[in-house]
Amino acid sequence: MYHALTILASLLISSSLSFEQKCFYPDSVQELNIQKLTGTTWYSLLRTIDVASSNTMCERVSNFTETDDGFKVKLRTYTGGLKHVDWISHFNLDRSGVYYEDKKQDDTAMTAAYASGNKDELNKATKNIVENVLMKDGFVFVTDYLNYFTTILCRESGEWMIWTLFPNTTPSLENVVAAYSAMHNMGIFAQLYTIECQAGH
Repeated sequence: MYHALTILASLLISSSLSFEQKCFYPDSVQELNIQKLTGTTWYSLLRTIDVASSNTMCERVSNFTETDDGFKVKLRTYTGGLKHVDWISHFNLDRSGVYYEDKKQDDTAMTAAYASGNKDELNKATKNIVENVLMKDGFVFVTDYLNYFTTILCRESGEWMIWTLFPNTTPSLENVVAAYSAMHNMGIFAQLYTIECQAGH
């Protein structure tokens, strides 16, 4: 199934190459219904090639919990093979459909997860990414609660940062098509690349 995912993603990437666009936050994005996500687990298998994901193989996202300000989730960030870092990510709702990472709670944990295994100079770069990108820009989450869970971040530079997660490590073609259709319906055309995730449970 991974090969089918790769072939489909390649075709969809090719169809998107002609669209060079500056990123934007989609209009009319609905707030997440955390109750529908309770008990679900998602694996990141498609993403843009960006500064934040350069040291991670994939991520497992689970344990969605509603909070007073938004929601929190448990992440298992794989940095190579089955090496991983477990941490909790907190998102606070800023405006309709746009969330911000809780800097006070997540700065240190996120830096530790994304810097794991890096050399000193890369650790400094990772800390800069966390503080000046992931802790600064708003996140939009788009999901149909069944096929895909997509994270969209629009950098001030105009660069898309998109990570699409699926309910298992071998998504069906239906899962992938549903994710791409949702992005295209929002007018988002970005190159996404497949990740082979060996994440354990």
